[in-house]
Amino acid sequence: MAIEFYSGYLNAEKNPRLFENLFTGSAEKKMDTLIKTMGTGQYKIAVELSKLSSLVARCINISENELGILHQKCAEEVKNLNSVPTFRQAYRDDLE
Repeated sequence: MAIEFYSGYLNAEKNPRLFENLFTGSAEKKMDTLIKTMGTGQYKIAVELSKLSSLVARCINISENELGILHQKCAEEVKNLNSVPTFRQAYRDDLE
């Protein structure tokens, strides 16, 4: 990489886009790594959420209507907070 950079520097007048291409390639590699890491993290979170959902569904008997109301309430709460509510916030809201 250092040799390519130096030779590009020496020939910059002949190929002015060399540095642009060099830096773009490096940025793309870093972005690909970041995307892969985030995708892996999201997959792991989805698996954990699925396990929790399955566990709760086995323990609680709730009607389809109550489930729909719960879904709507949670969707509105996330939208209003613009983030995921904490367990403490959800517990406090259910007590009110």
